[in-house]
Amino acid sequence: MVRKAQTYSMDLIIGSVIFLLLVIVFLALLLVNRAQETDLRAQADIIFANFDRDGVESGVKIFEGNYLNQTKIEELFNSEYEIVKRDLGLQNDFCIVFVDSSGGLISFDIEGTQKHSFGHDSIMITENLKCGE
Repeated sequence: MVRKAQTYSMDLIIGSVIFLLLVIVFLALLLVNRAQETDLRAQADIIFANFDRDGVESGVKIFEGNYLNQTKIEELFNSEYEIVKRDLGLQNDFCIVFVDSSGGLISFDIEGTQKHSFGHDSIMITENLKCGE
């Protein structure tokens, strides 16, 4: 009984290599996106934690129990964005948006101007509303 060796087509080998490369690229992109999401969540937690306690260098404790401190909100809105970002130790640009329990924007009267948010002005809250407006 004579056995014949199987020969693999070059097309099959090339197709397998391409498939494996695509799987590797997909998994790598998936892991990078998760790492970025984790980093953004960590920085969001930093913002919230620092605005909810005393002794922050920026001096902005905007929460008192379940309420917002209007005076501290005004101090936040009157602060320089870059100084607050540095004091909080953040690397990425951010925007703090105030919303009510039904998801509507909360307005604050800051020196005669209605403001809904604090942060970098390149961030868009809605199609027509920039952060800080």
